[in-house]
Amino acid sequence: MRCLTPVLALAAAWAGLATAQQYVGEVIPNSLPPVGNAEITYFKIPGTLDKNKTAAANLTLINYYSHGQDGNRIVESKIKRAVIIIHGLNRDPGTYQSNMQSALAQVTTPGINFDNVVIMAPYFTNGDDKGTGYPWNASAATSKSYTSALVWKGSQWSAGANNQYPTVSQNTSSYFVLDTLIRYFDDKTLFPNMNQIVVAGHSLGAQTVHRYAALGQRLGTTSSVIYWVANPNSYVYMDTVRPLPTTGCPTYDNYRDGYSNFSAYPMTYGQALVSQGRPAILANYNSKQVAYARGLLDTGDDSSGCEPLTTGINRNERFFNFIKAFPISCPDPAGRNCDTADLVNMGHDGGGMMAVPAGRARLFEDNFNGDGKRAYDFGYPRVQAGDDPYPDPALNSTSATFNNNTYAGNMTYAGCFTDNSNSRSFPIQISDNSSTTIEFCTAACASQGYSVAGMEYSSQCWCSNAMTYQAQRVIEGSCNMGCAGNSTEMCGGISRLSVFSNGTPKILPPPSMPETINGSWYSQGCLTEASDGSRALAGPASAGNFMTLEYCASFCKGSKYFGVEYGAECYCGSSISPLANLTNTGECSMTCANNSLEYCGASYRLTLYVDTTYTAPTTTSSSPGSAPTGSGVPVADCPASNNTIVAANGKNFIVECGTDHVGQDLASATVSSFRACIDLCSSTAQCVDASFLGSACYLKSGVGDQVSSPNVWGARLVASTSTSTSTTSTISATTSATPVTCPASNGTVYTGVTGQRWLVECDVDHQGGDLNVLQVATFQGCIDACDKTASCVDVSQSGTTCYLKSVLGPAGNAAGIWGAKLLPPGSTSSSTASTTSTTTSSASATPTTLTCPASNGTTYLSAGRAFLIECDTDHYGGDISFATVANFQGCVDLCSSTPQCVDVSLSGSTACYLKGSLGAPANAPGIWGAKFVTLQATTSTSSTSSVVTSTSSTATSSTATTNATAAPTPISCPGSNNTIFTAPSGKTFLIECFVDRAGGDFASTTVDNFTQCIGACDATAGCLDAVLLGAGCYMKNVVGAGNSNPNVWGAKLNVGGLITTSSTTSPTLTTLSTSTSTSLILTTTSSTSTALSTTSTPLVTPTTTSSNPTTTTSSTTSTMTSTSSSTSTIPTTTSTSPTTSTLTTPTTTSTSSTTSTTSSTTPVMTTSSSTTTTSTSSTSSTTASSSLPSGISYSGCFIDNAGSRTLPYNNGTSNTQTPAQCALACRGLGYRYSGSEYASECWCGNLVPTTKASADSECSMPCKGDAAQKCGAADRLSVYVDSSWVQTLFARPSYKSWNLMACYSDSTGSRTLQNSVSLAAHGGAANASIANCMSACQTLGYVYCGAEYYQECYASNTAPATSLVAAGQDPISAGCSFACKGNSTEVCGGAGKILVYTNNGTST
Repeated sequence: MRCLTPVLALAAAWAGLATAQQYVGEVIPNSLPPVGNAEITYFKIPGTLDKNKTAAANLTLINYYSHGQDGNRIVESKIKRAVIIIHGLNRDPGTYQSNMQSALAQVTTPGINFDNVVIMAPYFTNGDDKGTGYPWNASAATSKSYTSALVWKGSQWSAGANNQYPTVSQNTSSYFVLDTLIRYFDDKTLFPNMNQIVVAGHSLGAQTVHRYAALGQRLGTTSSVIYWVANPNSYVYMDTVRPLPTTGCPTYDNYRDGYSNFSAYPMTYGQALVSQGRPAILANYNSKQVAYARGLLDTGDDSSGCEPLTTGINRNERFFNFIKAFPISCPDPAGRNCDTADLVNMGHDGGGMMAVPAGRARLFEDNFNGDGKRAYDFGYPRVQAGDDPYPDPALNSTSATFNNNTYAGNMTYAGCFTDNSNSRSFPIQISDNSSTTIEFCTAACASQGYSVAGMEYSSQCWCSNAMTYQAQRVIEGSCNMGCAGNSTEMCGGISRLSVFSNGTPKILPPPSMPETINGSWYSQGCLTEASDGSRALAGPASAGNFMTLEYCASFCKGSKYFGVEYGAECYCGSSISPLANLTNTGECSMTCANNSLEYCGASYRLTLYVDTTYTAPTTTSSSPGSAPTGSGVPVADCPASNNTIVAANGKNFIVECGTDHVGQDLASATVSSFRACIDLCSSTAQCVDASFLGSACYLKSGVGDQVSSPNVWGARLVASTSTSTSTTSTISATTSATPVTCPASNGTVYTGVTGQRWLVECDVDHQGGDLNVLQVATFQGCIDACDKTASCVDVSQSGTTCYLKSVLGPAGNAAGIWGAKLLPPGSTSSSTASTTSTTTSSASATPTTLTCPASNGTTYLSAGRAFLIECDTDHYGGDISFATVANFQGCVDLCSSTPQCVDVSLSGSTACYLKGSLGAPANAPGIWGAKFVTLQATTSTSSTSSVVTSTSSTATSSTATTNATAAPTPISCPGSNNTIFTAPSGKTFLIECFVDRAGGDFASTTVDNFTQCIGACDATAGCLDAVLLGAGCYMKNVVGAGNSNPNVWGAKLNVGGLITTSSTTSPTLTTLSTSTSTSLILTTTSSTSTALSTTSTPLVTPTTTSSNPTTTTSSTTSTMTSTSSSTSTIPTTTSTSPTTSTLTTPTTTSTSSTTSTTSSTTPVMTTSSSTTTTSTSSTSSTTASSSLPSGISYSGCFIDNAGSRTLPYNNGTSNTQTPAQCALACRGLGYRYSGSEYASECWCGNLVPTTKASADSECSMPCKGDAAQKCGAADRLSVYVDSSWVQTLFARPSYKSWNLMACYSDSTGSRTLQNSVSLAAHGGAANASIANCMSACQTLGYVYCGAEYYQECYASNTAPATSLVAAGQDPISAGCSFACKGNSTEVCGGAGKILVYTNNGTST
């Protein structure tokens, strides 16, 4: 602690109390704003002169002081309570004075008013206030601040530092000023009725009050003193322990966060207490009466250094960690040290915290009459144990509700835990996408054998069987982000994990440097590499992801020393280079590649051990055998002999230069040559491998994992390939595998030794996720190392350095990097070690390289999925993830391998946006797009006929034969809804989009697509229903009641081959089988139910061969026979267009002569680039609409116009449009209302439509997909509402120091916020979010910032006009209802509506 002068002179000065008084300080010229019912006045503070002076200085504290109810100065004898409110970082005492007076005005308790409560807001000025807060003469040689106004340096006033001006007296601590004010108000000669003094602060003011309570003197006042601490950004700790790691923050205990170093806050105050130690400071703090006010919605952080982050990630977490470390209590509610803790649903709002009932009670009402009466703690249920020092007996039995559900793998909720990008709590990240839910993540982790799952930042899923030692449980409020796939669930927060575990999650102990290894090796500490660049240990070496200290000790047996460096490199030696030095053990900070509980050096640092039993060798061999003399023809040195076969003593060895095999050491010896080492192995029983390093020969009894070791010459025993008896022959070895190299192998699939498949990506690196690094001889060796490492999913090779990765991060261009990523199991691509199969489509030829505009309108096939190239086209919304790619083809391939991706947009040359829904297309110059389409199967058929016979008791059919040559249509929702899927076993399933059936769960797995999920059910005995949620496939043995769920794709088994459907919505048959026969039986009755029986082939009637731009359609004859003698033959008509082939069969009615029942069937086949549908309808139906999906109901016909849309989201047009189709599409996009217009258009929105048409009949246009139903009209919407809708779109209330103002009207001619702000530094417009917009505005120094029309960001330093606030109950209802392109859970304005924020949060 820096000590300037003692405080004795100040204490002596206090003896003359009359010298410290309001109104009598020097009048300081200033430009502070006026505050109603208060005045700016000047308080005289007694000061001391420098040691060479003899008289005391008079100092002045500028302050605001409240008036009485009559507007005049308050009568001191009437005052019962004094409230001293400390301003925040911005030093705006007028704001705090005004807020406190507003709170007092809201007190309803009789007898408490402005006549008996005085409010004072002192002004702690600093150098930024010169010329406005106090006079300043810049031209003066000295004493530029020439008045007695107290001025501090920076924010040192908040921690009790001494003043800077006036220079004549620089020994006055801001804490001494507070002592003076308390003593002044406690003077009974001035304030005879004073009962309570409150020192209050919010934000940095609260930090001031909190630290003053810890160091402030025990003044022995007659009046009780309360310290009101509201939402500080940090707390001072009265010990050296912190709840979170302090690694990387050497200043964590400096004052103001601890008491180790005072150099930043030179002060004379409190030095005697500090010298007594932390326990004395804590005892002083506990003697004070502290009223904590915690805004539970204040989850921001304004830290300028690392210190507060060692106590919590944000203000909310820091409060609960502090009171856990230093418990609060109320031993005597009527006494003077009763702490209270009020939990308020409020953000970082000082005025709001003062005005709520809890604030009014602590600031104005508690102990008002000096009787000790006070209110109980406010805010139930409570958050954690120990946070309720003065509990309300009527409410304290309430507790917060927690997730008590059980999930996949028997996982239950374990709590909210810390995480950090530099020290992960979970080692393995499974996914990061917009479908993440608790169900999805727990199922994904359980399916891979993990017992613990963690969800973070809304969309990330992590797995493990044990968390790392860095994981620490924190308050539940820190896990405050809704799951990306279900906002009603919590999926962690920023650097916080919602953890689910099978039992109590295991947390590993911290890594260490064990004292002993393998019995005889003892730790020597941390050793630097030699300063001249040579090795500290120059003996044998080994490296790989298998590395542990135990392995290295075994490997270096026979050496005196071993050291492990960079986590995975082992070095041996019998001496240490004199240029290497021991250093701090903390510098060896990397954990071992194969044991996270041990330290294995660091960069240029070795964890060093010595063998205490070592003796220098006295013989040339320690092997069981000895090398034969004159053993044969010398073997050429490496690399010349690489991959040759050496024969020795009847055995053949293949030479492997630069290759070592892990473990299995049998013996070692010193030999004269590589040939002698091979001969020694050949003559040693059980030796199957030899490694030669310098003159050392290591014999091995097994062939372990292959690793690269450039200095090692290896020889591995192989099966004999010749009957020759020669023991000295050398022959060339042959290999069957083609080497994997770049660029030759780019885009090919390599199959590793474990059977896993790897996609080669030349010049591509995926960011982050580094697991291990090792040296390799070949790219194939790098991939093989990853292939054999359980958590490795990606490799990047640079030169001979191979980086293994546990997470597949965003891809980026990286010239010279050879990469390979793990392909998901079950992928449909076919490959060999060096080639991949290629599929072509008759729809369009695919260019060798996808580019725009050259590839526009072509169809590209990737892993069995087809994509239509759309240059300069972007489809709004639906973003599920972002990645950096090498080229357009890589972007489309990424979508093809991502479940639920149906569209991509490439911006620039590397920014790839994947989308889970196909929004309305928009012209977007420079955007290269590709959307998923369904190709029509290519068939060859001469003619097809289907005969359907209907009788009262029997039905027969003929068989239609079709030779199909194309892959089946992929199954997806909503496109496949109500179709029939034939599984490989021949079973059929009815596709039920967005339907989840209750109960019956008995098995689950993780899949890549819906087809795999149905296939899993098909292959699982007892499975009757399958549900796909994200990548989780849930199988059920009961077909329960159907429930609407917009995130679920369902399929139920067609038991017995019969499916009953509405006559207006008949199922379509889809199949994966390659069988060539189809049998169709349609039995139509007057009740319009349809029985459908199939074999295992697709129902394709008629047969169509289509290739743009021409279309060929064969004709088909369909004959229906009834029990009457009349027979109708239905001729076919064919229409063709450049893009679509449609076969239409006119409706014919057959009436039985013996009954009054009328029935008919109308087969209709529509073929386009995306759909193939067969439906059956009844001409006897006269209803206006078909049955709707569960939860969807008709709202009415509403007026719409292009200038002001009733439903703002355009989901495009469709020639198959129906109300059900549109409603399901909107439901899938998260919208509540759907509306069909102009026969084919579909619109979505979440706001209640307001303007109804005069009559429903105004919505008169037949739907394109069903003429019997109505789909709006011109400027008319047929609107439907989804009763199962749950809100997933919100107006974000704040981001860091930015707080929401309102939704404002805006126009291009007169912008509400005048300046357009680029988001290029934050991923571009396609990554627009409130966080990114606010960050961009803050970088440019703006005060007001707003988001508009999905992706636009604007800013200004002028507040928006209040007249432009849009009408509505909330921002969304006011028209700011467009989801941000970069975050679909929050709104980014609307059309002509801007969501505005202001940067008014207090920064500390």
